[in-house]
Amino acid sequence: MNSLPETVFLSLMMLAEQLINLWFVSAFAGKRLTWRVLPLLLLSLTVAMLQIPVLLWRLLYTCILLLYGPLYLRSEWQTALLAALLSVEIMQLCYGVFNPLYHTLCASFYPRYPLLISGLIFYGGSLLSILLAFLCDWLIVRFLIPPEGIPLGSVLLTLTPLLLIFSVGSYVSDSFYGNSTVIDPALPVFPHIQMFLIQFFGLASIFCILYTCRRLTGYFSMREKMTALTQQSRFQQQYVAEAQERSAAAAALRHDLRNHLLVLRGLLDSGEYRRAVEYLGQLDGAAQPLSNPFHTGHPVLDILLENKAALAQQKGIRFTAALSVPSPCAVDDLDFCILLANALDNALHACETLESGFIHVSNRLQGDFLLIEVENSTDKTGFRAGTGLSNIQWTVEKYGGSTALSMDGHTACLSILLDISQHPQDISQQSDCTPKTQPLQ
Repeated sequence: MNSLPETVFLSLMMLAEQLINLWFVSAFAGKRLTWRVLPLLLLSLTVAMLQIPVLLWRLLYTCILLLYGPLYLRSEWQTALLAALLSVEIMQLCYGVFNPLYHTLCASFYPRYPLLISGLIFYGGSLLSILLAFLCDWLIVRFLIPPEGIPLGSVLLTLTPLLLIFSVGSYVSDSFYGNSTVIDPALPVFPHIQMFLIQFFGLASIFCILYTCRRLTGYFSMREKMTALTQQSRFQQQYVAEAQERSAAAAALRHDLRNHLLVLRGLLDSGEYRRAVEYLGQLDGAAQPLSNPFHTGHPVLDILLENKAALAQQKGIRFTAALSVPSPCAVDDLDFCILLANALDNALHACETLESGFIHVSNRLQGDFLLIEVENSTDKTGFRAGTGLSNIQWTVEKYGGSTALSMDGHTACLSILLDISQHPQDISQQSDCTPKTQPLQ
């Protein structure tokens, strides 16, 4: 039967173990540990005091931590299961790492210092195991969880090897050591070294799995962004090509305008008014494809606005623009397309479910700074940073600018500030510098 100091120490270690696991599950979901977890803490302490097999206790405790995610943290059950399994598994492996070390130490020094070695195993082993578990949990939260969270596909992919490590580690440790620590200097040392290597590599495998998961998540996220950028670049090149074709056609029409006027004058002088009217109609038909309701001073933007306005008209969205770009301007054609195409696509997406949506594009010029504002109606109460907004931020950073999102009632406004005084070589050098964009909320 344990003495009072041993009972108090075991109770404190048990409480510390539960708190560390609850903190890890909270941090894994991006939340803070609060006093609202007190009922679950009491329930887990009650389960820990039951006289049941260790494997069954671990399964029950994992289920309690699994409930903590959806009920208290409002996280997905797959993410909660991964966090619960990781917390229990890391704690188990950390105890498994120190058990063989202390049994090896016991074989050499227990006959001469029995009280010291037994106390070191009882108190030191538990304390160091708890500290190692907390260190591992902190390293995972700090370095191995992707900022955007772990996608569902990666969670399911990660669970399989973790369940294998959990099952094998529990079986091996429980079969070798059981639920108690027996000090027997006569036992050989080599099996303890084998057990240490099994537990250590099990713990290292968890870090390798999570590191691979983070790298894969980053890779798939980057590939998705690159795919979106490639598609947008294709559309933007189409805008540029169409603008060049219109510019060439307009130049040809202007070149022949004198000849057309001479023909009209001749028809009028000869009194052939009917043929003059027909000739004017033909000229109007030839010039009609070159007309554009938008005149920004930038042919590429004129084409882009015309295409987006046509999409808005098809969806019953009122589209207006009062955009005027100064010339010369340091902003590249493709960068202008990235900014406005993404902003207008987001605005169209926000308005398409509304009965009477609107989009308005405007700009202001002050000194060397160009402010572009895209306003649109919306029924949402917040913003979600997606690939489109990320592309806008990435482009704005090249021009030393900033972005801001604001909400006023049912109207959302995206403000894009650009420094248009820079030369292209300055922009290329700045693209490698620290981003100056404020994060979108």
